[in-house]
Amino acid sequence: MSKRILSSILVTLLFSTPLLAGELPGPTEGAYRLPNGWQITPIGTSVPVNDLITNLLPSPDGKFMLALSSGYNPHELTLISTETGERSQVIALPTTFMGLAWSPDGATLYVSGGNNKVDKGIRAPVYIFSYDGARLSEKPVRELVESVDPDKIYWCGLVHHPALPILYAANRTAGNIVVFDTAKGEIITRIETGVNPYDLVISPDGSRLYCSNWASDSVSVIDTATNQVSATIEVGNNPNDMVLAKDGRLFVCCSNDNTVMVIDTARGRAVGTIITSLHERAPEGTTPNALALDPEEETLYIANADNNNVCVVEVEDPAENTVLGFLPAGWYPSALGMSLDGGQLYIGNAKGTASASRVEIQSAVLRS
Repeated sequence: MSKRILSSILVTLLFSTPLLAGELPGPTEGAYRLPNGWQITPIGTSVPVNDLITNLLPSPDGKFMLALSSGYNPHELTLISTETGERSQVIALPTTFMGLAWSPDGATLYVSGGNNKVDKGIRAPVYIFSYDGARLSEKPVRELVESVDPDKIYWCGLVHHPALPILYAANRTAGNIVVFDTAKGEIITRIETGVNPYDLVISPDGSRLYCSNWASDSVSVIDTATNQVSATIEVGNNPNDMVLAKDGRLFVCCSNDNTVMVIDTARGRAVGTIITSLHERAPEGTTPNALALDPEEETLYIANADNNNVCVVEVEDPAENTVLGFLPAGWYPSALGMSLDGGQLYIGNAKGTASASRVEIQSAVLRS
């Protein structure tokens, strides 16, 4: 049994009933009614930010949780104080999507620019911000750019090498990973992957890079010494967010399968499947799309976007994964972030709790 447990495991009871005459979406007694008739009861405190949270990432010093908004409303990078739970800084950007990565020294942040909007004259780079321990630079201090056809640029997952001045950036449209020299700001090479590369994680020693291929139902394993794909591991449908445990287990969200696949990276194959739906035989539609692992690596949190909840799984024993229950979230949870001390779980809800485009982040306190 995990040493760190939730003070209580809450199961979200989801139900949908047609709106009656005169009923409108909005607050009800102890809940919030969505336009589809479902009611949600999100836990924790809320911080409003712009819509479609695609990533949550703590600052290296633990002072802030960064939230990346990439929806219909203006795209933004928001710093939320982990001490006060309030917005500390908001930076507007022309376009963003999903990728956030810190340099090894914690002084530089890399932000995915998402896709070029050629019709609007917007070019999407990888933005580079400096960080002084209190704030990010108000504007990017530099940019990393790709020189290919602008229609073939759609930056997604980012990860920095743990020891070398190298940034790996997934380009969804081109189907490759661009390898940047961050000291020189130049492209070293491009690594071909499966279709629609999405998230990137790297081993602690920097020798292996893993890439989830959204449209190929696979994970590419890349040897960083040669910048070549050394293996391709088949997983479930629409693999997206990933998290790598210290013992070598790679957890991969498969949004169209109601599952998280568990890969043994030493053996190079999937060794387990976590069912994230409320019932094991539930039809596809739970849509797991984000992960967070506690610092002790005993509990895995999985955002179920279309069930408006977070699945809580005990993963302390590599031979057995046990679903403990479900935490009520807001409307369409799309990103998860864990505080460095493991005491707070941040849930980014893509659609908030209202019918308008609005996002809230719940900070749920976890107790030992």
